[in-house]
Amino acid sequence: NRGYHYFSHRALLPAPIYCIKIIHIISMLTKSYSDYQIRELVPEALITLDEQDCFIYVNHIAGEMLNRKPEELLGKHIWTEFPEAVSQPIHEAYLKAIQSNQHVYLEEYNSIHDRWFENHIYQSTGGVSICFSDITERKKTESLHQSNELKYKAFFDNSMDGVILGYPDGAIYAANA
Repeated sequence: NRGYHYFSHRALLPAPIYCIKIIHIISMLTKSYSDYQIRELVPEALITLDEQDCFIYVNHIAGEMLNRKPEELLGKHIWTEFPEAVSQPIHEAYLKAIQSNQHVYLEEYNSIHDRWFENHIYQSTGGVSICFSDITERKKTESLHQSNELKYKAFFDNSMDGVILGYPDGAIYAANA
């Protein structure tokens, strides 16, 4: 692994904490490794913009998710390259992060790409970093789970038979009327 640090504990941390930890680790490791080496280790899409909203860094995952080559975006203005994003919630969240100088978390459905995204937006002295991931599969699973819960509840509430639900120790936690 040529001295690179690989971050494999993603599953152990909730998403907002995970991204904050990655940003913190990146800032601590920059003394030993180049920014490029460290940023390419982040297992999320990561872009960094300067104070004029121009790309100064795009990792390979972000390039894939944006359907663009990272090197083609460098130096270009984000809202000129992706004008359709100005009408999306990400633009408002971006402005909020800049104005409040605080981390902004956003889960959004992007109708243009027909995908759900989880975004972490951080302002720093040199601009803004956005860490994002495609959470479409997670959202589909959540939707399916919610749908199943509604079906179960309708069955439970409308059953002509008495139904009692209990724990293995015999304690009852639900009964229909």
